[in-house]
Amino acid sequence: MDVVLAGVVGTVCAYGARLLHLWIVGRTRVELTRVAQQGISERVRHLPPGSRVRLRRAGEPEVVLEIGDRPHQGIVGRAQGGEVGG
Repeated sequence: MDVVLAGVVGTVCAYGARLLHLWIVGRTRVELTRVAQQGISERVRHLPPGSRVRLRRAGEPEVVLEIGDRPHQGIVGRAQGGEVGG
């Protein structure tokens, strides 16, 4: 009985450690994304109207941000292929 109980406790601890690891990795990704977007916002804030910023990240399509108002278009950022970026 003690061997079975030790096995169950060990399995529960292993799954708990795995869940904790997944949670920490997820939180780290969220925080890194937030910091990257905050940096982009700070850079863009100081650019004059009409400027363009190209954002390239591994595994993602290139995004072009156009700063300022354009006549007849309210799109601030566009991904390649005409998709609206957010």
